[in-house]
Amino acid sequence: MTVEPSDDPHEVLITKIASDLRERGEFVAEVAATPNQRIVDLHWASLLAGRRLGVRTRVDVQQSGSGQGGSRLRVTVVCVDRLGQVVTHVSEAARAVTARRH
Repeated sequence: MTVEPSDDPHEVLITKIASDLRERGEFVAEVAATPNQRIVDLHWASLLAGRRLGVRTRVDVQQSGSGQGGSRLRVTVVCVDRLGQVVTHVSEAARAVTARRH
């Protein structure tokens, strides 16, 4: 069975976040502060990426300055354990989630 790459921008974002979490331990994006929907989409996609990987995620948003288009925000997604502490590898986060269930 061949799976075709999705053209759905939400699915592309979820896949990118999951890939970055798996490979680097975090996902970082810089986006315009408005419209707010972009931040909502990133938060939603991070939850689904975490679910796909079997881990919890946390989204941090910080102002990163101003550009020609106005205020910019830096959005960082990381994996966390059940206490909300950042873990550097997806496998650590998955173990923490699994340990909580047993």
